[in-house]
Amino acid sequence: MKHLRLFTLLVLIFALGACNNVQPPEPLEISANSSGASEIAPYKNVNTKEIISPYSELQNNAKNPWDLIIHNGYLYVGRGDYDINISPKTAFRYNLSTENWESCGNIPDEQIRNFVIINDELYIPGTDPTGDWSCGNFYKLEDDSFVTHRTIPNAVHCFDLAKFDNKIFAAIAVKDGSFPVVLSEDNGKTFQRISVIKDDHNYHKNERVYSLFVLNDSLYAILGNNVYQYTDGVFRFVCSWQNKFVNGYNFYSPIAAKVTFKNRVFFTSGYLYSFENVNDLEYIPFENAVISDIIVNDDILYILCFSMNKNGSYTNTIRRSADGCNFETVYEFIYDCSALSFAIKHNDVYIGIGETIAQNDKKGLIIKAEDII
Repeated sequence: MKHLRLFTLLVLIFALGACNNVQPPEPLEISANSSGASEIAPYKNVNTKEIISPYSELQNNAKNPWDLIIHNGYLYVGRGDYDINISPKTAFRYNLSTENWESCGNIPDEQIRNFVIINDELYIPGTDPTGDWSCGNFYKLEDDSFVTHRTIPNAVHCFDLAKFDNKIFAAIAVKDGSFPVVLSEDNGKTFQRISVIKDDHNYHKNERVYSLFVLNDSLYAILGNNVYQYTDGVFRFVCSWQNKFVNGYNFYSPIAAKVTFKNRVFFTSGYLYSFENVNDLEYIPFENAVISDIIVNDDILYILCFSMNKNGSYTNTIRRSADGCNFETVYEFIYDCSALSFAIKHNDVYIGIGETIAQNDKKGLIIKAEDII
């Protein structure tokens, strides 16, 4: 069973009412002389550049840049769509010095959904293998090319990777009779299953874990609305977030992005949340905005968000905070697609542009905004 893809969820946020007296974002009123579709409305006289990616031949939502990350002078872009089984096939990266694209390995998976840094090395969780499901994949950048490691047993999907206690943990979706988290003690050569326990019952059948969090020397796994902590070789139930999530999150909704900042975890499922203690999850309201990505750069927290305007365009905004509480706008532009992901290099920001509601020839572009940080 496929999950409700992140930005299908984000679209639903606009349409659904919210629980806990939190209202979904309202479309913004914009002036009649706004440039709207297909143009970047100027903001603080910022120089911008549109970068066309080599993934342009992909169809529909597979063009969307689900994740961006800058690693050792290259911009890496996530593409593909495992809901409709469209694989990016080849990974590409953008050389920030030469401003050229180059291939960096084959990806026999249907989507590059996210990138993970472990010990300053770049990994891709294998979202949906194009081969059989006897084993799941992860990919590691080795000598400038992603190498396939097909070593995760019984994994239909691999959604996240984390390093903890000198072990690599993988958050997965499994076939019947298996657990949704596995660990490796030999850097991914082999994996072993870990019990996930609630009330002395093992959760194993048709389960999936989308995200792993490391905070204050503890590892947590998110299974649906429930939080489990790794203790004595197993994951044990700690608490439920069922009554703390704003409407729009369910069992098949992944966490889009997460960071650790000022000894707190911040994450988005379209709405922004944070916690210092998993028992005290906090919702952080943003005015009429869907939060699509979060990163930390030079000890500053950056938030990427968008709002749908009444004429069908989007107001895309980057905001930042030095304390995780007070935010200021860094950059804002109106475009006919939403901003789905971003990455920062020195004073420049690279923004991934996408769309899940309709087809658009701007889908998949990377916008470089210069000297805005």
